[in-house]
Amino acid sequence: MMFHATDSFNKNFKKLSKDYHSLNADLERFKKALEIDGERLTGLKRIPLSEKISTKFFKARKFRCKSLNCGSMSGIRIVFCWQVECENIKIIFIEIYYKGKQENHNETKIIDFCKGNGLYVARGV
Repeated sequence: MMFHATDSFNKNFKKLSKDYHSLNADLERFKKALEIDGERLTGLKRIPLSEKISTKFFKARKFRCKSLNCGSMSGIRIVFCWQVECENIKIIFIEIYYKGKQENHNETKIIDFCKGNGLYVARGV
């Protein structure tokens, strides 16, 4: 399993990690959980998109952040793309945010990511 992140994700991650110092270790723990049994991981919600996209997107709603002392209900959300390429799984982190400051994920970021990476399928196809 390979992990990648968009520039936008890295920028937001850096901002959040200033407030939540355990975020680096928390993300590594999340990656290990995805590697072990990512398809059955609790707290993942498939994101329904209004556009036709050729891959799956998920939002991790139960992300454990030690700095917040709230367990898996920390309010940190991670949006990522799950791609399967020739038996290899590729996870691309697209967005990270704190629910207390941002209510929901940004669908425009997901659509723009798809258009820029050849995952977008035009309407009516």
